Amino acid sequence: MFNCVQCLEKMRKLNSKMRILYAVKVFFWLAVITAGAARSEATLIVTGSDINLTLPGNPVNAIVDGYDATNMATPSMFSVNFLVHGNGTYSSADFMLSQVPYTVVGGLRYFAIVYDAQETSGGRLVQIDNVTLYVNGVGVVWTSTDAMLLNSTTPYTDSPLGNGPDMALLIPVSVLDGLGLVGSNTARLTVTQSQSDNGPDEWEWTDKGIIGGVSFFGPNEPISSVVVPEPSTAGLILIGCALLLAVRKGRKSKPTVVR
Repeated sequence: MFNCVQCLEKMRKLNSKMRILYAVKVFFWLAVITAGAARSEATLIVTGSDINLTLPGNPVNAIVDGYDATNMATPSMFSVNFLVHGNGTYSSADFMLSQVPYTVVGGLRYFAIVYDAQETSGGRLVQIDNVTLYVNGVGVVWTSTDAMLLNSTTPYTDSPLGNGPDMALLIPVSVLDGLGLVGSNTARLTVTQSQSDNGPDEWEWTDKGIIGGVSFFGPNEPISSVVVPEPSTAGLILIGCALLLAVRKGRKSKPTVVR
């Protein structure tokens, strides 16, 4: 005879085991996912023809431009070599913000630094895992959240036989807005690299070849991402607004002719 009591008891135990098994599976996959996220990150592929690539970062994204021998914008003369490194994590010496060139993209300023990998030939893989900007007295103000992989596909970035670097990294000046900083405040750059070819690789500042050109903050100039119009430009804008206002007032005050 069918024993309902035994059947219900068996079902109760089975459901309990299944719940435990399910919980174990959930915790297992959470552990796998968490460990995977800790081990790896998304990777931005950079080629020699890439312009205005978005590099995810915290708190805002940065921009990457790749350079190869055919890119006429490739910087051909370096001003300052401020960080030289191999594989591992390295930090630059302190530098003033007024030493770092900036360029303007979409009406906003970006600090412009260039990277030169010492690969022996095209197609030599180079991977930069992290770049972090640290301001003294403030702390970390920007860090990349994705790695950058160079030379995994053509066109390859510039080789040592060329006359320029492999890429430019544009870090938004907006990460410093509201901090009350001026050009004489100091900062440093920290880079983690896991793969290189010939090394040592270099980070440099240049005033040559950056798309859009570069400028510098003065030592006492407030650091701001917003481009302030030149006095002549601002004057023309004010004059134009005044003329438009005068025309509007003239139209409103014009007497109506009754026929």
